[in-house]
Amino acid sequence: MATYFALMNQQIILIDFDGVISPGEYFSEIYSREQGVDIKKLLPFFENTKDDINLGEYDLKIELEKVIDDWEWKGSVEELLEYWFAADSYIDPEIVSICKALRKNSKKIYLVSDQEKYRAEYIWNEKGLRDFLDGSFSPVMLAIIRKIQSSLKMS
Repeated sequence: MATYFALMNQQIILIDFDGVISPGEYFSEIYSREQGVDIKKLLPFFENTKDDINLGEYDLKIELEKVIDDWEWKGSVEELLEYWFAADSYIDPEIVSICKALRKNSKKIYLVSDQEKYRAEYIWNEKGLRDFLDGSFSPVMLAIIRKIQSSLKMS
């Protein structure tokens, strides 16, 4: 009972990556501008496949193999991912400072974002979100929780 009460009094902040921690352009816009590729060649991937990838239904690397030629990328899928993640993961230092200050005041801050597994791992580890956030919730994890809840209701 005491643990439950302590959790009830805990102040928790949920924060998104794209548009909050990382303000700026979409990767499709960056890629189109920097690589000189018509954005219309990129949009079907993001409009038709992205949600399934984010939920773990499809693997990003396998799906990129299918469009890499249409995107006129000259390297490998791994190189494309390196370019993508580096180009589209600017972290606003002001948000980092705010998060650190809030954590010093006993607030818990969690990332709740629709990142697919490779990008989620990259921003958490390589970009250092783990250094100023307490944890993260990804769509894959939330989908697993929903499946468990559904199976418990059925039994």
